Amino acid sequence: MTFRFYPVNSWVCSAHGSAGPDGRRARGGFAMDWGLVILCLIMVESGGNNAAVGDSGRALGCLQIHAGVVYDVNRIYGTSFKHEDAKDRQKSVQICQLYLRHYCHDYERRTKKPATPEIAARIWNGGPIGFRKSATDKYWALVKEAMAAQKKG
Repeated sequence: MTFRFYPVNSWVCSAHGSAGPDGRRARGGFAMDWGLVILCLIMVESGGNNAAVGDSGRALGCLQIHAGVVYDVNRIYGTSFKHEDAKDRQKSVQICQLYLRHYCHDYERRTKKPATPEIAARIWNGGPIGFRKSATDKYWALVKEAMAAQKKG
């Protein structure tokens, strides 16, 4: 399976459906500005540093991607990303898009509620059920602050 790379600001997601990088919305009509969300995840995770290495060498790139995220994306979508690909901004963003697309859709299917920037950020920080973990509350506060600053600026 081949995936195209999409600019951060082109990915739109809608509630209760599978809208994705093509920007189409499914039923429900809720749209999230994924470009803003992912930009703010990048700012919180690495300050925009594509070569960032964190978590004792286990998190790589601008989005501080762990090998388990790459494994999940490859398993779900049949892709062949390597953990080292997280150091490439385009590939890092695509891995994030695919991961969040899957797990936000899963959240919507299970809860019958639209995924929001908060849900996406907490999943990114805490894994597929990160939205349930109180440990992701502080991370969401940082992302929300970054989103507010981007909207002002």
